[in-house]
Amino acid sequence: MKKALILGLGVALMALQANAWAATCATEKKAKGYTVKVLSPATGSVINKSDAFLLQWQDMAQSMGAMVTVGLHKLKGKKKARKAVKRLTNQHNTGSALLTGASLTNPGAGAKAKDKYFFRITGAGTSSDSGCFSFAPQLKGAAIQPAEAELHGTQQSV
Repeated sequence: MKKALILGLGVALMALQANAWAATCATEKKAKGYTVKVLSPATGSVINKSDAFLLQWQDMAQSMGAMVTVGLHKLKGKKKARKAVKRLTNQHNTGSALLTGASLTNPGAGAKAKDKYFFRITGAGTSSDSGCFSFAPQLKGAAIQPAEAELHGTQQSV
């Protein structure tokens, strides 16, 4: 009786863990012996629309090629949208990209704080997704900085 109870509890816990895995956006791919994964933004991150931020991924063997495409995708319920909301093509596969409001961080006026997004890095037939994140609503009356000022400020802090 004890064994059946422990076995049943173990199966139930594994099912709950599988549901937690399904709710995450992040993916990792094995390619040429190395793992390709997006390091940031992580699941649960909140990004300010007007601030620059660093998108980081790991592709040690350059299995995605020399150039990659960075796409901003929306999570619709628990399903990932195939079509990107915004896309940056021909980005060098250096493992990072500095994104600003002028590039990808402003998904449009329809973006709400409850909406979830993720980045998909794609190249040479391989892709990897970041964790799910949301955009913080812009404060009313807050001044929007030009992209050059954002870029300069981020470079100084990095």
